[in-house]
Amino acid sequence: MSSSGDGDNVARGPWAQNPPSEGGDQNTPTGGGGIDGGGSGNHFLGMQLQLARLEGEVNAYKLLFAAIIAILIGGFAFLGVQITRVDGKVSATASEVQELPGKINRNLLDITRTLAEAITAAKQQQPQVILMPPPAPPGGDQKKP
Repeated sequence: MSSSGDGDNVARGPWAQNPPSEGGDQNTPTGGGGIDGGGSGNHFLGMQLQLARLEGEVNAYKLLFAAIIAILIGGFAFLGVQITRVDGKVSATASEVQELPGKINRNLLDITRTLAEAITAAKQQQPQVILMPPPAPPGGDQKKP
């Protein structure tokens, strides 16, 4: 084929770097083939090999998909357990927080009562203690000779 400018694009091709060869890279005819599927056994053997390889890839993807699903289910189960634990801790903390105002009120009342008793005791006057001299013994001023 010539590369003259006779308008033959197939011979020249739009391929700048890799022009088509002169038919050496085309598939050779296998003969046979028709409506009844007759043909060479090599053609069907190649198709069976491709089909087996495709089935292997599909099985690998099935296994990968099953592993991903198992990991997702396990992850959701783990998260469910963690959420339940956190919910229990939050509930316990909430009940403790609700009890705090009552405890604070009781403590303040105790402190107020103690202070009131101390103030009352400090304001009370001390009872007066009168010291009396000890009684003199009877006839105590006379001396014996």
